[in-house]
Amino acid sequence: KNNFNYSIKGENLMTINRYLNNIGLNGEDQIVTVMDSPLDFHHSMFRDDNVSIELNKFMPKHRKIEYYSYNGDLEMLQMSITDSEHGTHVCGTVAGKNICENDNFELSHLNGNAPEAKILYAGHFNEVDSGFLVELMKSYNSSIFSNSWGSTGYEINLNYYYGLLAYSNP
Repeated sequence: KNNFNYSIKGENLMTINRYLNNIGLNGEDQIVTVMDSPLDFHHSMFRDDNVSIELNKFMPKHRKIEYYSYNGDLEMLQMSITDSEHGTHVCGTVAGKNICENDNFELSHLNGNAPEAKILYAGHFNEVDSGFLVELMKSYNSSIFSNSWGSTGYEINLNYYYGLLAYSNP
């Protein structure tokens, strides 16, 4: 099904058939670990008006975020989040799900690939120890890890290390 059959929504939005979502593969009961720049938890794809974000704590009742790791307090995090956080983009692609009740712009077409999954945000990619990452994933039963880091050069040691980490923790 790797084709480019799409439909046009509105003036500039092309959508493809979500055939995996349509047959029930939507991330339900899955927790995806993401390590990237900060995740903007105020974004409509992650916001939960009924459950407040608590850093470094299990949040089983939050609709999208299971755990948010951050080296600082909530005020510091909110001040550090920018409008174009790559971590928000990555988490949205993976598991974003629009919460807006009045969806006049059909934002649900922008939901992630696994809109029913939850996010375990492990922290900023330059600040997370691999041992902590593995323990965090094991503690919260997350067997899926997504990273989307850019680099200007190939880092053979980093590539080997994360390959070994994945191999040692299937």
